[in-house]
Amino acid sequence: MKEEKYMKCPDCGEEIGETKKCDKCGTTIKQTQEKENGFEPFRENVSTKKVNKLIWFLLAVIVIIVVLIVYYAVTINRPRYIFDQKISELINSEEQIRDYNTLKANANLEIEMSSSEPEAQELANLLNDTKIFIATELDKNTQEELVGLQLSKADKTLLDAKLKLEAESQNLYINLGELFDKTILTNMAELSDETFEIADTSMTTFGQKITGKKAEAILEEEIKTQLKDEYFSTEKTKIEDENVIKNTLKLSAQEFMSVIKNVCQNLSENEQFINCFEDGEMVKSDLQDMKDSLDDYDIEEDMDIILDVYTTGFNKKVKRVDISVEDDNSKVTVQFTKANEEEYAYQVLEEDEKILEGTIKYNEENDDFNFAMTMKADEVECVIKLSGNTIYDENLSDFDTSNVVEYQELTTEDVYTLLGNIMNSELYQIIQSF
Repeated sequence: MKEEKYMKCPDCGEEIGETKKCDKCGTTIKQTQEKENGFEPFRENVSTKKVNKLIWFLLAVIVIIVVLIVYYAVTINRPRYIFDQKISELINSEEQIRDYNTLKANANLEIEMSSSEPEAQELANLLNDTKIFIATELDKNTQEELVGLQLSKADKTLLDAKLKLEAESQNLYINLGELFDKTILTNMAELSDETFEIADTSMTTFGQKITGKKAEAILEEEIKTQLKDEYFSTEKTKIEDENVIKNTLKLSAQEFMSVIKNVCQNLSENEQFINCFEDGEMVKSDLQDMKDSLDDYDIEEDMDIILDVYTTGFNKKVKRVDISVEDDNSKVTVQFTKANEEEYAYQVLEEDEKILEGTIKYNEENDDFNFAMTMKADEVECVIKLSGNTIYDENLSDFDTSNVVEYQELTTEDVYTLLGNIMNSELYQIIQSF
């Protein structure tokens, strides 16, 4: 016979056996125990509804995730996706435009060259011993620009020329150092139209203050609009036995020129873009002049311009970039491969035959920069080094205007003196030797 177990009601103390409810006071024993243990009972009639809601919620989350994955996969596999992405990266740079009153920028250029060919080695010896120094100074308030060019060989100065350009008056001062003891003054407006256009274009961004994000967004949208979907294509291929996607942008030379002209024309007519600049009318005029100048170029009808971007993985990591120009008879391609964060390797191919290779390295720290480019061909090796820095908000260097002569007032003696000094200079002799 099974032994009967008795329990007492926790509220009134009445013996209740194995029942779940006290007949004397009506207390529910299970509910009381669960309250004492710190949790409420999970009723069956409620639990079913909660489970159903949870299932539907999880299903909804899964559907949303699947839709997003499919959308992303379809989007990034569009032929033009990688190019739209790179256009955005180039235009919407994280680097902020620095505001300044004056700017001084300088660069030193050095070339190291060697060759097994005797004639080329003569040129190499000259270049190895030559240095070029270029300096530019801008003042946004006074609208003045100074440009300096120094050329030296074995630490001996061959040329020391300085220019001063006043944007408002369009006066240009030319100082040729030891080649002429007077500073020549000319007015840009009195020169030929072609010369004035070049100088005027160089001053376009002089002192311009741009509303960066808005102008960038307009420019980005305009470029993407001009690049039609039909210009893009993709295909699967391999590079060094690695599966890659070849993303191609291909335009004829006429289409390429049309894109540039349309961008210039539409930006010049876009008031929102023009209003991003302090001197919008100057920017508008320069864009129109650029478009008009492109109309004068003769375009080869059978020439194509091709940009291939090879990517790997789901995140479209760039493996290599090829830029090609081809016509019915030939094709020249430049290939770029990223070696590390600061260095790229490149090679130039003509009909798949390598004719030149080298590396490009660039790094920038604070306001200093260093650029180095190596080149190697069959019989020639060359290294080009460019370094410099930028200084903000310092007074511009002095420019001597005490002995100025307008170019219309140059005497015959002045002209003969200048030409004689040039022909007797060491720089002229070096040029003549080649």
